[in-house]
Order: sequence, then C-alpha cells, then structure tokens
Amino acid sequence: MKLETRQILNELKPPVHGSAAREDVLDFSTNTYPVELPDDIMAAMINALGDAGRYPDTDSSLLREKISAIFNITPESIVVGNGTSEIIRLAAFCFGKKAFIPQPTFSEYDYSVLLYGGAVVPARILEENDFLVTEDVLGEMPRDTSVVFLCNPNNPTGRAIPKKAMYSFLEETQGKGIMVVVDEVYFELSDSYSLIENVREFKNLVVLRSLTKAYGLCGLRLGYAAADEKIIELLDKARPPWNVNSVAQKAGALCIGHPYIRAVKEMAEESKKKLKQDLNRFPVKIYPSESNFFLIDVMETRYDSASITKILLDKGICVRDCASFPHLDKGYIRVGVKTPQMNKILIEKLGEVLE
Repeated sequence: MKLETRQILNELKPPVHGSAAREDVLDFSTNTYPVELPDDIMAAMINALGDAGRYPDTDSSLLREKISAIFNITPESIVVGNGTSEIIRLAAFCFGKKAFIPQPTFSEYDYSVLLYGGAVVPARILEENDFLVTEDVLGEMPRDTSVVFLCNPNNPTGRAIPKKAMYSFLEETQGKGIMVVVDEVYFELSDSYSLIENVREFKNLVVLRSLTKAYGLCGLRLGYAAADEKIIELLDKARPPWNVNSVAQKAGALCIGHPYIRAVKEMAEESKKKLKQDLNRFPVKIYPSESNFFLIDVMETRYDSASITKILLDKGICVRDCASFPHLDKGYIRVGVKTPQMNKILIEKLGEVLE
C-alpha cells in the first residue's frame, strides 16, 4: 500500500537516546539520579489515580501556580509539558524556521526543527576547549536565525556556558526576532546558574526545566517552560489539550519546592566527587563537568566506545556510547552519576576491563 506522507519522514532517522532496555543491568546511560520519593508524594500519586475517570486539567493550573510562586513570575509565563521533549517540539514548531545549534548536544533540538521543515545551522564545540561553548562559538550564529537552542549544562559534555558569554548573547539577540531556548533540565543537579527569573528581562528567552533528572519522576514525563507571556501564549496554541496526566500534575505540584530535593542534590554532589576520583585511576580522559554526568574519552585504552559499551553491558553495566552525537567519534562514552553503591559496582566492572 502506498502512503502519502511528508517527505521528511523518509529522510529523518529517529534520535538515539540513553536508557537500558533490560531490567537486569545498572543503567549509567541516563543522566537521572536514583531517588526514593517521599511518602507524601507517593500518597498523592496514588490518590490521584482516583481521578483516572476524569480528564486532567488541560492547563495544569495548580502546578503553574506553584512554579510561579517559587520563581516570582506569573502563571501566564509558564507552560507545562509531557516532558521537556514535548516543549522542544512546540518551540521548533513555533519558531524553528532556521535554528542555530552548537553541537554536540541533545539530539531532539535539530530533529524537532527538521521534523517541522526548518533548517539547522550547527556550530562545532571544540574538544581543544574541553567542549566549552565559548563566545566564539556563539558568534557563529547567522543574522537570519529564528531560534537558538542551548543546553546549559550541555548534554553530553556536562559543560555550562560561561555566565558572561550567556548574558552577552542574550543582550545581543534581544529585539532582533531571535528566540533563545535555554534547556536547564540538569539545573537541580548542577553547579550552574539559572536564567528562569530573567524571562522578565529578556523577552526572547525561553527556559526549559524538568522534573525528570533530580525529582525522580522520569516515568511520569513532566517538564515546563518559562518565558514572556506572549511567547507562552504561542506555545500554548501549539500544545495538545490534556497533555499532562492527573498523576503527573499532582506529583509535580508537591515536588516543586519540596525539601527532599536539597537532600538529593547534596547526595548527588558527594557521589559525583567520589566517582570522579575513582575514574581517575583509569587511562581515560574525564572532561570537566558542571552537571551530574561525565563525558569520558576512552581512546587511550585498547577499546573504542562501541566495544567498551558492549563489554560493560555483558557485565551488567549500561553506559552511553556517544558515537551518535555530532563531532564525537567512536572514542567517547558518557557516564551518569548514581548512588555510591551503584558507582562502586561501575568502578569494579571498569577495573575488570581496563586494568
């Protein structure tokens, strides 16, 4: 049967993402931190199942009000999505005529732009600068750019854009019809700064946040964006109705501002320090990271990224082969920071391979 489809669907390859498909492995390929949700949040989620026979609030009003109170922005400055990936698609649909994207970075940005018929102008983030997005990289943006996607801290490199360079870039693009989407999904587990309250100052700024990485809700799919009210109005027009289920809305409203997130951040920071110390004993290069994962160059070992990934998987450890990212060859893997107990097993298995 011949189907009439969009030509782009015959040309695009689906993005590659981390996550182990097997339950019998420890998954270091994702950048989430293992979290045991507090009892009050678990109880609220169970209670919300009683609403399964009713449509959820299509505007996620309670969650938006909670977010607005914490960051001192209006509820009308917030849109909630079925994960930040949905909001990336909305931004690409609304503004993605010509996107400027420093790479390597999260593959959903360019995929979403291309899916909706836009053009992508990449800029290479250099290894010689330890994959830091510099002012020179940002300076490669064409004048006719319609949207810029910046992951801060960046995935898969873990690097945060220097604050001075970021603010200079926002000032340069303001008032020129260029939307700047800054993806802060790793903020809660990072050493970086946030721009979320700057949406009042920069009318072309969209800040993405997630309740996946640190809050332990990745299975519920929940994220949000903050921006000027006029920008949110446009994103809202493209958003499907009832896009966030009732359980996710209730859990998110409790998680935002909950004290347990501070404890999670402290545990993750300590775990990260110890993991880096232990990784340094191997003949690999570990790049600086302001986030909860490390990009690792394994080219000085006798393995490439594919082979070391396979060997570790056979030993019950899943890491991210980074060969699918632009400008990263077969010499790079990414390892997420997990609990001390999980990290210890990772180091033991790496030792069996590399020592």
